[in-house]
Amino acid sequence: METSARKVDDNRVVIKLQNNALLQRIEDQCGSMRAFCKEFDLGYDEVNALVNLKRSPIHIDREWRKMALLLAVALRTPKEELFPLDFRWAPLDDNTAEISFSQEAPLDFEKVAQVMRDALRQSGAKEGCQT
Repeated sequence: METSARKVDDNRVVIKLQNNALLQRIEDQCGSMRAFCKEFDLGYDEVNALVNLKRSPIHIDREWRKMALLLAVALRTPKEELFPLDFRWAPLDDNTAEISFSQEAPLDFEKVAQVMRDALRQSGAKEGCQT
């Protein structure tokens, strides 16, 4: 029995799209998301969902979620700065992407950028706000 060997790339990069406007301010203030949540008595899972774009900061009725408002107060930053337009609507089903590459064909950063643009486009294509 013959098997055809397919060439396997040497490297895999896993990319995770996050709300850096929010995450960087949290880390600047407390060093980590866990420390920030503990200091301000905020639910880690809910903050994590907003950072990882798994939850919209705005309800389907277009009102800001309580957690988004609490974060704006704790970080002394307008909510509009913490949640850029691209991140305000439907959450991402999956905020990660994988790209494989080999030494002979190095990582194409334009391909990485396109994967992230596609993820954001997928989010914006959904109707209204979710969860």
